[in-house]
Amino acid sequence: MVGIAATGEFGAGATLVIFIAAGIIGVLGSLAASTILGAKYQNSGQFIIWISFAYAFTGPFTYIGNSEIDEGTVIHGNCFVFDNVKIGKNVSINAGSIIGSEGFGYELNEKNEYEKFIHIGGVEIHDNVDIGANTCVVRGALANTIIGEGTKIDNLVHIGHNAIIGKHCIITANNMVGGSVKIEDHSWLGPSSSTLNQLTLAKNSYAGLGSIITKNMPSGEVWVGNPARPIEEMKKLQEIFRDLLNEE
Repeated sequence: MVGIAATGEFGAGATLVIFIAAGIIGVLGSLAASTILGAKYQNSGQFIIWISFAYAFTGPFTYIGNSEIDEGTVIHGNCFVFDNVKIGKNVSINAGSIIGSEGFGYELNEKNEYEKFIHIGGVEIHDNVDIGANTCVVRGALANTIIGEGTKIDNLVHIGHNAIIGKHCIITANNMVGGSVKIEDHSWLGPSSSTLNQLTLAKNSYAGLGSIITKNMPSGEVWVGNPARPIEEMKKLQEIFRDLLNEE
């Protein structure tokens, strides 16, 4: 790869090196000092680099809007980071993920026709977060969508607008987290689970494979099923069903 000089607003004594490789990357936002761009830099005419941190990496065919990226963060190829996104330290975003896209929000007007609700919030991704491939984190409608420190999100996950995910949570593959959902610290969502809008999953919640969560989950409980319910309750229901079948 080849090092090139770049223009921008630099702090006193700061040094910036951008490396280029195959592909192209568009940048509008604030990148860390010594950011490595694994792609050709495309000058948008609005480009400003604020020098304060070191060693972020952005892969080829990735676009970064008017956003902030802190040190140690790796954004792989074919990602799209929209405006008003703030990404902390040592974050990993895998290929094909979209951060800060507009949410799915419509309201009926006086003609009984749907009109789009414009989303003006952003996204905050705190330190040490991992985001898998082809995952979408939607920006907030008014406030920000927030991913807490140390949380790990798998591939093919949808995080709805205004969702707040706490620290050190695990969101496994193919999850759908509805808008304005609050998932508190150290919670775990099994593969292919769905969480209804505006629910709260309290600390240390655990949802099993394929759970359809339609009610608030208390702290420390394990829920399973469709609709999801405490595992002890599900076991009792299974016993009742077995007894009924045996009677027949």
